[in-house]
Amino acid sequence: MFADEEYSEESDTNALLMGVLRELKDIKETLANHTKQLQDLQDAMDLMANNFQCEEMNFPITTFEDLEAVEDMMKNTANRQYVTMQMRTLLNAGDDKWLSKLMNDDLLEEFSTDGLYGKRNLLELEIIKFATKLMGLESRIVAYHLRKMKDKLQKSKRYGERRKLGNADEDDSL
Repeated sequence: MFADEEYSEESDTNALLMGVLRELKDIKETLANHTKQLQDLQDAMDLMANNFQCEEMNFPITTFEDLEAVEDMMKNTANRQYVTMQMRTLLNAGDDKWLSKLMNDDLLEEFSTDGLYGKRNLLELEIIKFATKLMGLESRIVAYHLRKMKDKLQKSKRYGERRKLGNADEDDSL
C-alpha cells in the first residue's frame, strides 16, 4: 500500500514538474518572439536613421531655408516619419503655444492663414497640415493662434520701443 502511495505521489510530482516545464517552454517561446519583435523594431529605426538624408532639425524652425528643408522632408516617406515622430513628442492637444513650438515668432510673422497681403499661406505647409490633423484643429483655430502670437509680438515690440524712448529721455536729462 505504501508503494502505491509513493508511486502515486511520485507520479503527481512528475506531472506537476512536466506542467512547469511546459509553462517554462511557453515562456521561453514568448520571450524569443518578443526579442525578435524588438530586434525588428530596432532594425526599422536604424534603417530610418540611415535613410534620413537631411541634417538633424530642431524646432522651432527659424529660417525659410530650414522650413523648406522640413517641407521637403515631409514629401519623403522615411523622412516624413522622422519629422512626424519629432512633432508628436513636441505637440500636445490643448497646448496654446503649439505654433510657437513649430516656428519662431519672426518667421510666423511672414505668414497668414489666407496668403493675402504678400504673406505666405500658413495652412498650405505640410507641417501645419500634420499638426492640425494631429491636434484635431480647424483652420479658424489656427488663425486664432496665429493672430494671438502676432498680437503678442506687436505688444512686445511696442513695449520695447517705449522702453527705449524712456531710456533716451533719461539719458537726455543727464
